[in-house]
Order: sequence, then C-alpha cells, then structure tokens
Amino acid sequence: MSQETDQIIELGNRAFIEGNLEGALRYYRKALCIDRCCAVAYYNIANILAIQSRFDPAERHYRQALEITPHWPEALNNLANVLKELGKNSEAMKLYQDALTINPLLSEAHNGLGSVYQSEGMIDRAIFHYRKALEINPDYAVAHSNLLLALNYSADYSPAQVFNEHKRYAKSFESSSTKGSLRPCGAKRLKIGYVSPDFRRHSVGYFIEPLLECHDRAAFEVFCYSDVTAPDAITERLRSYVEHWFDTHLLTDPELYDLISGHRLDILIDLAGHSGYNRLGVFAKRAAPIQITYLGYPNTTGLKSMDYRIVDVFTDPEGLTDPYYSEQLIRMRQCFLCYAPPNDAPDVGPPSFVNNGYITFGSLNNLAKLNDLTLDIWAKVLLETRDSRLLIKSKALNDNNVKERLMERFKKRGIAPERLELIGFIKAQRAHLETYNLIDIALDPYPYNGTTTTFEALYMGVPVVTLAGNTHASRVGLSILSNLGLEELVASNSGEFIVKAVGISQDKDRLKLLRSSLRRRILDSHLTDKRGFTREIETLLQSACL
Repeated sequence: MSQETDQIIELGNRAFIEGNLEGALRYYRKALCIDRCCAVAYYNIANILAIQSRFDPAERHYRQALEITPHWPEALNNLANVLKELGKNSEAMKLYQDALTINPLLSEAHNGLGSVYQSEGMIDRAIFHYRKALEINPDYAVAHSNLLLALNYSADYSPAQVFNEHKRYAKSFESSSTKGSLRPCGAKRLKIGYVSPDFRRHSVGYFIEPLLECHDRAAFEVFCYSDVTAPDAITERLRSYVEHWFDTHLLTDPELYDLISGHRLDILIDLAGHSGYNRLGVFAKRAAPIQITYLGYPNTTGLKSMDYRIVDVFTDPEGLTDPYYSEQLIRMRQCFLCYAPPNDAPDVGPPSFVNNGYITFGSLNNLAKLNDLTLDIWAKVLLETRDSRLLIKSKALNDNNVKERLMERFKKRGIAPERLELIGFIKAQRAHLETYNLIDIALDPYPYNGTTTTFEALYMGVPVVTLAGNTHASRVGLSILSNLGLEELVASNSGEFIVKAVGISQDKDRLKLLRSSLRRRILDSHLTDKRGFTREIETLLQSACL
C-alpha cells in the first residue's frame, strides 16, 4: 500500500471513529481509486455496510478483501457474520471454523460459531463456543450476554444455575460502573425513557406499540432511544407516537449515558436484557433514578442497578421465580403482553385437515428454541398420531443444509423426512400469517415458549399446546392461554403435553370450533385491550415512584 493510500485510509479511520460513516466511506473509496488491490479499504467499507445492515454489498466487499488477502481471520469472521444475517448458515459456519483454524484465539469467531449453532437449536454446542470465547477474553460482554441468552434455550440448567451465571456476569460488568447524579421522582408529569435496538419489525416492536401509542400524555413525557440500524415502517410509526425520539445506534455506551442522564428522566426502561445489541452498560452506570427491564428478554439482567422487572401473575406467581432475579418483580394482574393484531391479516381458512385428510402440527418459532428435549417431545407426538405432519417455518431454513441437519435430527427420533414440511423466511407479513392456514395445531417449544408466534397462531384460529415449567420463559404460553380461558391446552410435564396434543388432534369438532372462534376470542379479551393494558402499566410505573 502506497504512502498516499495509507494516508487516505487513516483519514477514513478518523472519520469512522468520529461517527461520520459516509465520510469514512468516501475516503475508503478514494483509496480504491488509487489502488484497486487495497484489501484494507474493501474490508473497512464492508464493516460500515454491515453496521448499516446493507448485508449484500457488505458480503461483496468482504469477498473482494479476501481475494486479495485470503487468510485474513478477521475478514473471514466478519464475512461469516454477514452471511449469518443473510440466512446462509452453513457457509457462515465454515468460515468461522476457517478463521479459528488460522487463529484459534479469535474470540469473535467462537462467539459467531456459537450464534450459528444456537440459531439451529444446537444449544450445547453454542454454549461451548460462548464459553471458549470468554476463556480467551473474559471481558467479552457480547459473548457473555449471548451465553446467558443461550442458557434460556436449554433444559439442562436449573433456575439457580442460570441466575448464578447472570450474577457472575453482572459482578464483572458493574465493577467499574459509577452511579450518576440523580434527582428523585415526584414531578407531576413523569419523564419516562425506553431503550431498544428493536423499534422495528420485531417482537419487541410489535408489543411495545400499544404502550407507546396509548400513553397518557398529560401524565407521561415519553423518550425513546432507538438503536435500530435499519429503520422500517414500524420504526416510523413508533416514532410518531412519542414526543422525544433519538437515533442512538452510533453512540457508545458512555455517549448514550451522557445523553440520557442529561434528560433527567424519572424512569428508564430496558427492552433488550441480554438479547443482541443491548445497552446494559448504560443501565449499569445508573442513568435514571428508577430503572426497569421489560419485554425483550425472558430473565433477569443480574444487575444491581436494575430495580424492577415487569412480569405477570401467571409467568411469575409469587414465590416461584423471585429468588432468581436481581430485580424486584412488578406483577401485572393479567398478561404482561398486549397484542396488536396486524391490519392486513388474512382471513382464517378452514382447518387444514379438512382438505388434507391428516393433521398438520406446526411451529413458526425461531429454530434456536428447538432444542433436543423439544424435538424429543414433538417426535413422540408425531409417532402417536398416524399420518400426521409437522410444518416448521424459520429464517434459518432458507439454507438447504440447515434443513438437512434438522431432518436428520428428526430421523434419529424415528420421524421420516416426508412427514416434515420445512419453510424458510417469508418477508411479507400477510404471506407469513397465511402459513398458519396450513396448520391445525401449534406445538410450543420448551423451555423457551413462543410469544409472537403464539399470538399469531391463536389469531389465525390455530390452538397452541404448551408445556409450563418453573421459569418465566417456560410460562409465557400459560399466561397467554390462561387469559383466553384455554387452560386445557397447558401441560405440566412432557407426558401430559403429548397426551394433550394427541387428544386435541383426535377431536375434530373441537378443532373446527376453535378455528372459527379464536380470533374473536382474542379481540374480546384483555390481550388486545391496549388502553386498559396501558393504564395498568402506567399505574405500576407511578407506584414505583412513590
């Protein structure tokens, strides 16, 4: 690389550090005009495109960098990250492994490989690689959060073990945190802030919308701190509901802390927990006098600085889960969720079995939830229902090799491939919902129940059979179904789950009745009463300030 090219690259790096991504891109592209073989320029351009969620051009630029410098572990790792986002799991898996062959101590590649295994429900392998990443870099906060999330997908750890892992994370995470200068609550109009990377087409976006739309403006001044990298129509709609909206994805944790603490909020609400792109570093430094975690993560944050967690009396009945949270639980009387049915939802079709002559079970959950125990249970349901089929739809199934691996997992359990219908990502919401018209009965995963998928199934007339455990994640199905008076679909152990799933599959009249009545049942329930739901949340928030 010539001295001139090197200087231009350095100017691009400075622009990048200052948050001027477009300026950085101009410098890197200028470097390529001088030297078409500048691998660093291709690599840096790809990094920015990936940050902007422009994954297709990012992939091209990483590949160009690797053509020039083939054995570059960081470039292999980052290309794998992009391929994973594009649903190309198998190639991503290979590239992570290639990067580790070159540099076994590349913690980012272990983290990435763990995320690929997790996305296919291979949770034990995912946990192994997250732990390897942390062995190499104990301060790798992203890998530690990923590990904590993965533990929620596994049935092999007790609530106490999972809680201890969260506390271990928090202990290292909060050790260098400082408490900010805060004012007490008491203002007539409370200032409340929400922090999330998911103000978009995402489960969090769907469930936060009723609350943002219906907040009492006379009693609450609402701030949203959006870490969304690729805004969409839902982002813009959510933005329209609030007085103060800040696009914060380019801010560091210290910069975001300064922004939020400068607004002197009364309450700050985390909507991510240990899910991706969280801002727990901001909450660890206490950016508001009262801090609450809600919605985006099914467990404790482990942080001493997180005061409360919003749940309900079904997911977290008093005494069951309290010992395993660092936060004090705020329990809603009914469901902790409010569903906003999509305006363009298709009509509910006739039961699938009417035309097919056989029962179709189904799941549209993320494959990460399909751990070995869940597959064991579902396979037994199929084995006990003659001629039945199982439809599974998930983004990871865009990759044919992922389909083959999932079919092999079922084959080991006695389920022939022809009994499976595996569908990949469908972008259009209406077409996605149409999939439920192909399903007679939805099977809920365990121990991490579905949430959005459960509401969608019920709204489309599909009953959901769930297994309730002793953790929040394993009791969301119970909460939703109990609020609809459908407790008969809730099992307390795997054997009962199989009996209930087989039993309802044999009751064709019951299936027809549910098909025709579930949508109206949801619309008439508390689950879609956005104003009543918001008033209850607001009362709880006001009580927290007393």
